[in-house]
Parts: sequence; structure tokens; C-alpha cells
Amino acid sequence: MSWGLWNVGNEISSNLSRYAPPRPKARREDLAPNVGPANKAQKTALGLPAPEVSASARSSSAVTTPVERFIAALERIWAIKGFRFRSELAGRLSTLRSACLDEELPLSLDSVEQLISFLQHHPHLAMPKIAITPEGHARASWTRDKDRHFAIQFVGGGFVRFVLFAPRERDNTARIAGTETEALILTHASQLGANWLA
Repeated sequence: MSWGLWNVGNEISSNLSRYAPPRPKARREDLAPNVGPANKAQKTALGLPAPEVSASARSSSAVTTPVERFIAALERIWAIKGFRFRSELAGRLSTLRSACLDEELPLSLDSVEQLISFLQHHPHLAMPKIAITPEGHARASWTRDKDRHFAIQFVGGGFVRFVLFAPRERDNTARIAGTETEALILTHASQLGANWLA
């Protein structure tokens, strides 16, 4: 294309843009995703007022994206009455999620939700150490010393995998691993000698 033709084409397109209707500018409100009640922090970070959402609207709206599911899971942590470590747990899960995203590692939201459900049913437990397994499952562990260790991996479907070290007579230590239902795991652990969890 010669220089003259390029100039003419440029002039035509600039003249056409004068007669085209103006494009609406993006508003900051449009840039903030609407993910329900948990978007308060997001909108506050953008300097926007957070909308009020009723509890019925919150429960009726379907949580569809991974971000929305994770935010909903964090909200459930804050709803656990009597659990002293809500802030620490929410912070730890947020840190782990960020690390998984940065490192492109799997994170099972089903497993995270199962962990939170477990703690909702057992708010008397001490704050566990939380980690994510290579498979992306949430893992909670309570360790008092080298002979007192209990870890639960939340694998979904109401099941958990566990590892238990418990002291026995004559300085021996029982080392037990297996699969159990989420509903029975604490009863089973207590029977096997895990008496340091609360």
C-alpha cells in the first residue's frame, strides 16, 4: 500500500468515528463482580458501596464459579458458633488458595467445603494445621509431640483418610492409618487414643 492510500484510509476512519455514536465509558460499578454478599470486600477495595443482600436472596442465588464457592465457604467459617479460630482458619485457607493459584496446583473446593462442614459439627476442636495435599485435598492435623499426631484428609463423599500416632505402654507408639466416615472419625480416633484434639 502506498503512503497516499494509507493516509486516505486513516482520514476516512477518523471522519467516520466523528459520526459514530459515542461508546459508553466503563463505570467502576460495572468492573466489580456481583458475587452476592461476599462482594463487600471487593467493592470496598474499589471504593464502591457494598449492596445489602437478604439471607433468603443469598441462599436462593446459585453459587457457580470457583471464586463464588470459595467466598461462600469462607462465609460459612464465620458462621461457626463457638469456634475460636475463625479468623485464623479463613486466613490460612485464603493463603493456601492463593499459593495453589500461583503455583498452578489443584485445590478441591469439595474438600475445603467438607473441612468447613466438619469443623461446623465439631467447634470444640483446637485449631488444626491446614495443608493441601498434592491431590488438592484439604488436610487438617493436630500434633502435640512426635507420639501424638492426628491428621485427616477430606476426600469427599462423606469420607476421610486419617493417620494417627498414639502413645502405648513401654514407650511404644501406635501408628494407624485408614479411611473412615466423616461422621465417625472422631469417635474412632478417641477409641484409638487421640485425647489431645480439643
